[in-house]
Amino acid sequence: MRNAPARLAALAVTASLALPGAFTGAASAAAARTPSHVHAARYVSLDDCGDPCGQWTVSMRDGSALRLPDARTHPLSKHGKPVKDRGAPIGVSGDGTRVAYVRARDGRVVVRDLRGGLFTMPADTGPARRVSDLRLSLDGASLAVVMADAPDRVYDVASARLVGTLPRGHHFVGFSGDGGEVLAAKGERHLYSFTRAGALLAHSAVPEDGPYALNADGRTVAFMKGHDKQRRVVLWDLATGKENVRVWVWMPRHQSYQMVEMLDWTANGQLTLHVEDDVMREPTRMSILLLDLATSRFTVRDRYTVRPKAWGFEACG
Repeated sequence: MRNAPARLAALAVTASLALPGAFTGAASAAAARTPSHVHAARYVSLDDCGDPCGQWTVSMRDGSALRLPDARTHPLSKHGKPVKDRGAPIGVSGDGTRVAYVRARDGRVVVRDLRGGLFTMPADTGPARRVSDLRLSLDGASLAVVMADAPDRVYDVASARLVGTLPRGHHFVGFSGDGGEVLAAKGERHLYSFTRAGALLAHSAVPEDGPYALNADGRTVAFMKGHDKQRRVVLWDLATGKENVRVWVWMPRHQSYQMVEMLDWTANGQLTLHVEDDVMREPTRMSILLLDLATSRFTVRDRYTVRPKAWGFEACG
């Protein structure tokens, strides 16, 4: 699961950017493309009873909470028995409007639109015990079903149609900002971009570990590099295997430990960072920050504290 908790006191960015043409949109244009998060989900979680228990709870941005009584709580073993110390796979779309999960009564993968509507994936999507993760695109229109012992699959949610399969040995990392492309990994720090149908677009080794985020151009990957005052965001071209842009990010020193847990393209010239502060502290607090690559400035999209007795959680992008 992509657990992404955080607190952030202050953040400053200094950079002199020579951005590729695709990223030179004005800040107002980026803001206009940012999806509304009013009454959208922040995250989903189970209760902590020593092991995960209860029903999946969707915590909304307006402070309300929704239950998913039809969602499976625990994954199944190869013998079909619940694995009590783990939570079943679940995923939230980046805009917080859709949740993907395994339905308890029949093991079918479904996508629930929190505004109304349910999309049921085909019965052969995969036995519930073989589904290890579910990942939705920013708008929830595409679904990746990560398999434990088979190639990962990509579905169009509206039609419930299988549109592509990743080559065996390639592991799903994330969707591009527009959901039209897929980022995958094979081996250590080797990244591949594919169309949703599985056609290879670009490939390169990268110098750093994730989190990674793929731009809608299908070739530019963003990731973090360095630590403390040497931390920066790097835009890497998978087609050339070279760094395009470096954005220096200074995070103030705290007694606690900060970490960027998630990185997503939420507009063409905008990255969203989920920053975790003090991984040992409970309850967990999170800040979601928007980095405008054209102006080199951060704005705060949201701040919240994860409910005290939550077991893990899956956050929106």
